[in-house]
Order: sequence, then C-alpha cells, then structure tokens
Amino acid sequence: MVASGASVERVDRGTDQMGQAGQAMQEIVRQVHEVSRTLADISGATVQQTSGIEQVNSAVVQLDQTTQQNAALVEQGAAAGQRLNQQAERLQQVVAVFKLS
Repeated sequence: MVASGASVERVDRGTDQMGQAGQAMQEIVRQVHEVSRTLADISGATVQQTSGIEQVNSAVVQLDQTTQQNAALVEQGAAAGQRLNQQAERLQQVVAVFKLS
C-alpha cells in the first residue's frame, strides 16, 4: 500500500496547491477590482478637471471681451476729450472778440 499512500499524498498536495491557486486568483480579482475603481476615480476627476478648464477658458474669453470693450471706450473718451478741447479753444477765440469794461 505504499503506492496508494504516495498517491494520497500527491492528491493532498495537489488539493493544497489548488486551494492556494484559488486564493491567489481571488486576490488577483480583488486587486483588479481595486484598479478598476481607481481608474473610475481618475476618469471622474478628469471630467471635473475638463469642466473646470472650460469654465476658466470661458472666464478668460469674457475678460478679453471686456478688456476690448474698455479699450474702445477709452478711445472714444479720448476722442471726445480732444473735440471738447478744440471746442473750448474755438469758444475762447469767439469770446475774445468781446471786451468787457
């Protein structure tokens, strides 16, 4: 019965190895799920960052538009100031004709 005892030992060792392999597979599956959750978190964060970048871009565009509008208003104000200055000089010339005693 020596051969049969050796067979039982081999079966027992094979059973132990199968149990260890099953545990290793379960650990691999657990780690794969953990990696999947991490990737989903990264994906969610990427979506949030993209949204944030779009909002910043929109704000920069609005600032640029406002700056251009302000520059146009400054030019209009400068032109109006020059016209007023010219009109004031003309008015001085017209009033200089009159003499007050």
